[in-house]
Amino acid sequence: MRYRGGSVDMGLPQKGGKHKVSAQRSDILAWERVQQNLRGSEDRLQQIIDTIPAMVWTVRPDGAIDYLNKVWLDYTGLSLEEGLEKPTLVVHPEDLPHVMEKWLADMAAGQPSGQEMRLRRADGEYRWFLVRSVPLRDEKGNIIKWYGSSTDIEDRKRAEDDLGRQKEILQKIFDQVPVMINFTAEDGRIKLVNREWERILGWSLKEIKTQKVDVLAECYPEPSYRHEVLNFVAAGEGRWADFKTRTRGGKLIDTTWARVRLSDGSTIGIGQNITERKRAEEALRRSEDCLRQIIDTIPTMAWSHGPDGTIDFVNRRWKDYTGLSLEEELEEPTRPMHPEDLPHIMEEWLADMAAGKPFEDEIRLRRADGEYRWFLVRTVPVRDELENIVKWFGTATEIEDRKQAETQTRALIDAIPQQIWSGLPDGTLDYCNQRWRSYKGLGLEELQGEGWQRMLHPDDRERVVNAWHKSVANGKPYEQEERHRRADGTYRWFLSRGVPLRDATGRIVRWYGTNTDIEDRKGAEVALNQSFGQLRSLAARLRTVREEERTRLAREIHDELGQALTAIKISLSSFIHELPAEKKQESESILKLVDQTIQSVRRIATELRPIILDDFGLVAAVEWAGEEFAARSGIKLRLDLPREDLVMDQDIATAIFRIFQETLTNVARHAEASEVEVRLGKDDDSIVLEVRDNGRGMNEELATGGSLGILGMRERALLLKGKLTIHGTPGIGTTVRVRIPTKEVDAT
Repeated sequence: MRYRGGSVDMGLPQKGGKHKVSAQRSDILAWERVQQNLRGSEDRLQQIIDTIPAMVWTVRPDGAIDYLNKVWLDYTGLSLEEGLEKPTLVVHPEDLPHVMEKWLADMAAGQPSGQEMRLRRADGEYRWFLVRSVPLRDEKGNIIKWYGSSTDIEDRKRAEDDLGRQKEILQKIFDQVPVMINFTAEDGRIKLVNREWERILGWSLKEIKTQKVDVLAECYPEPSYRHEVLNFVAAGEGRWADFKTRTRGGKLIDTTWARVRLSDGSTIGIGQNITERKRAEEALRRSEDCLRQIIDTIPTMAWSHGPDGTIDFVNRRWKDYTGLSLEEELEEPTRPMHPEDLPHIMEEWLADMAAGKPFEDEIRLRRADGEYRWFLVRTVPVRDELENIVKWFGTATEIEDRKQAETQTRALIDAIPQQIWSGLPDGTLDYCNQRWRSYKGLGLEELQGEGWQRMLHPDDRERVVNAWHKSVANGKPYEQEERHRRADGTYRWFLSRGVPLRDATGRIVRWYGTNTDIEDRKGAEVALNQSFGQLRSLAARLRTVREEERTRLAREIHDELGQALTAIKISLSSFIHELPAEKKQESESILKLVDQTIQSVRRIATELRPIILDDFGLVAAVEWAGEEFAARSGIKLRLDLPREDLVMDQDIATAIFRIFQETLTNVARHAEASEVEVRLGKDDDSIVLEVRDNGRGMNEELATGGSLGILGMRERALLLKGKLTIHGTPGIGTTVRVRIPTKEVDAT
């Protein structure tokens, strides 16, 4: 019988006796036990190779595969014969060329081989494997076998791919992230910085390395402060800390840093420039402190709540008044409200909140001691840039004293003998006293709102309502004379006045007004106007008579006295001519006196009534009077007159000329002017005279009629249904303008 390790001859016992045969049998039994043990070891080895989680195979020295373990066969789904015949069938086509090239090269060199490749699984999926092979040599160094294994590294490859992608992402983040990042070696030298670090601090990594810049010394020049920074870096605890950092350009900025220590002793620093944030935080902190202090100290209860109506803040005055904490308010926000006020208040508030408009109403709130007091409650919405409501803010202002005063006042108001009323800020009437209600014969409900407008006289209603709405819109006092219907249907005149009541902020909280019966006064005014009309007619007649008398006197003086003096002058001239020379000088002085008397007579006649006004008209008279004024006063005069005279009633011409004369007199006496402009013309159906000087300007009191001369000028214009206006500006001058209507047409 022949075994793999040699052969044993199993013939008859040889010469040597019985003991020799026993020895041989013992050797045979021992050998058989060895062989049996060897076969058991091989079986156990085969079992181990087939069960280990790796594909195992062997190759002969010539490269032919002669063994594939069970894991390899199970993975590939091939039979042993298929695997031995075509072992490369499972290699991915893209990997096969370089795999075979390297394997053949390593086998030829007799060196271990290892490479990664994709192998097809039984279901057709390819997975990555790390394939290794090592040679087995005999005692002479000859390769007698190749042993190989294939280890699944699919998960590792995926992890490597993920790691590569993560590395790429991290690199982009490192370069683009808007924070400063640096890596520092264990010895404190900077190894790597990102772009943001270079941009903010001013040094590039290349400069730091080539020029050996001590960045810490540059950024933190003060030794004790730098020591504090070094301690922070050395700790590497990952916590954030703020520092004052100096940049390359010498600018001091606020930064915040976190330092993390790695296992090799190096550290990673992450920092941000928070200069603007620090400034904003400081400004915000100051504003918040100031605002909170203001909110807590203002004599008003204040609160805020979210868009859904949930309260999130109440100020200290609210908590002190109600005795409730913020938590209690959050739990039951309506607790302080009076039960009688709660239903309509909640209805109005929910409606206004849904509409997103401000809310305002009066309500009773319970104090910490249980007493209810009246408050004016207001809420307003705060919106973002998209007009979405992000917050509601509210205030409650105590009006208990005002409400009590109103109650007492209404009692007094109902007792006093005058009509009194009040209204809401929007002008809606909500109260009128008993005297007004009795006069109208209507109840308060019928007069509230706009019901009061029904008692106005139809001819007054539009004017009165428009005036009231205008006063409410402008917040200005209201005053109108209007007729009100009495309960018996008759109308009487009333003077109605209304004034707004404002709070400390200037906001109108109510309107209060009175209606005063002026029926008797209106009757007296009618009678007085009739009397004034009669007086004006009498004054006009008196002025006409005076002008006629002036005209008569002027003509008599001019014609009779003037002619007589002229005759005396002529006779005296002839007489003097015949006198001796020594007597002529004395006589000529008498002749000169006569000549001056003639001039005075002419001047007096002209002042009484300029003959030129009657003979040549208003335009010529104004031109003559202006030239006389310029020659007498030395003031420069510019005239803008029509080329032809204007046809008008003689009374109008006389009035305008007299006003012109009075105006020039005032300029000469008071204006201190150097130049006067005069314009006379026709405007529509009126004669217009305008005199403008560049003097010191007339004050308001004088311009509105503070002198007899000005009163006379106004009266002259008024008697002819005209209008005179005087406008003076200090340092600029005065303008007098008179307009008198006429039905006459332009002169032919």
